[in-house]
Amino acid sequence: MSERPDAASSPPNASPVGRLRRAFPLAWLLLLSHAGMLALPLLWLIGTGALAADQGRQREKELLREAELVHAVLRAEAPAVLADPARWSELSPRLRTLFERTGIGVRLVDREGVVQATNGPRAGVDLGDRPEVEAAIAGEVGRHTRNGEYPATGGPPARSKRRWSFAAIPLEADGRVVGALVAIHANRNGVELLGDLGGELGLGGVLGLGVALAGAAWFGFRISRSVRALARVADSVEHGAMQAPTLADIRRTRIAEVRLVAGAFADMLGRLRARMRYNEEFAANVAHEFKTPLTTLRGTVDLLEDPDLPPEQRVRFLDNARTDLDRLVRMVQALLALARAEAEGPRDVLSLDELVSRVAARTPGVEVRVVPARCLGNAAQLEAAVQNLLENARQHGGARVVLTVRVEGEDAVVSVLDDGPGVSPANLPRVFDRFFTTSAAREGSGLGLPLVRAVAEAHGGSAGMESGPGRTVVWVRLPISEG
Repeated sequence: MSERPDAASSPPNASPVGRLRRAFPLAWLLLLSHAGMLALPLLWLIGTGALAADQGRQREKELLREAELVHAVLRAEAPAVLADPARWSELSPRLRTLFERTGIGVRLVDREGVVQATNGPRAGVDLGDRPEVEAAIAGEVGRHTRNGEYPATGGPPARSKRRWSFAAIPLEADGRVVGALVAIHANRNGVELLGDLGGELGLGGVLGLGVALAGAAWFGFRISRSVRALARVADSVEHGAMQAPTLADIRRTRIAEVRLVAGAFADMLGRLRARMRYNEEFAANVAHEFKTPLTTLRGTVDLLEDPDLPPEQRVRFLDNARTDLDRLVRMVQALLALARAEAEGPRDVLSLDELVSRVAARTPGVEVRVVPARCLGNAAQLEAAVQNLLENARQHGGARVVLTVRVEGEDAVVSVLDDGPGVSPANLPRVFDRFFTTSAAREGSGLGLPLVRAVAEAHGGSAGMESGPGRTVVWVRLPISEG
């Protein structure tokens, strides 16, 4: 059963810039994040109830002052009535007048907590269990904020989501508490408070918010500009442009992360160019080296097709063809070994002295001088490199071959010395070039020493040669491992 392609995924051949257009632009994401950071404190104040709680505390203080004011007015206008709870119902018209002028709900509650006078429909209701009423009847000032009931003038009693603040003060007569005066007021919710705050801020608040969002948009554009430039560079490289002059400009950006990515991309691009040059040179060398034996083989086959060819010439041509085929086989095998050496393989902590001694045991007549040394590497690749050093000395050197392992500073050095005629100064710089050989008979593939250098560099080391008449030393330097 075939799977339906994901509609949100980009086509495989889409360019980086095209994929960027179908994604969320960084500038917009930064703008949204800044807007979210501006809104987060307000949402936190509303969501946690901190704004409502602060408003309740302020409202309670205001209600205490207003309750004292109502008490003073009633005491001045009707002191005899205020001293007798049985007559408090006579004060209801006055309380309603106060409500119409101030919007404050007022209740007069006797010592049993029953409402005796109010500017609303709650007369006769028992409020003795309310904490602010209990505190006032006990002779203390009480105040509280909670989700209360509909206000005194707002219809039948019912639970409300709106928060209400209450403040109660004791009413005294003849030195004793006869009841309580309760002041009530509704609180605004968080959204209403923010709306009022926005109205008070006015044009200044709108301008401040606009400046903040404009600054966020500008910073988002500046930050994303470097990223877009980097995407365009990647797009150009994808389409074959290996030169990216704008990378130098991107690396001068003040965005540290973008500078880091641009630097890594520039390094990667440099390695990619070097690898492409290497591949071009490698292909040219292979074509050149394979061309001669293949051309010879083709000519030999054409001659062998001649039925009148003398038998002795036929044998000579077959020998020549076999020699060319053997050389081609050696070169193919050496190319495979070189490719494996340049590839990353598994690494282990190895004892170099044991590895070198093991390889030398397979080559008779080699003097071995080693000291303990350890390195992190691939055993098969290092053995192949040492074997090539010994074969090079055996083919081109003299009768004496010395294989040495020594430690110099933080490196281990594997070297092979022979007492052969040496390499001329003109050829010495070319001995590590692919397919270069000084053998007149061309018995080698010309890839032995290049393989040695490739293995050394793959292990973070280097290779070199020192040569003169009667003494040639080829060495490999590898970092020591303490693991």
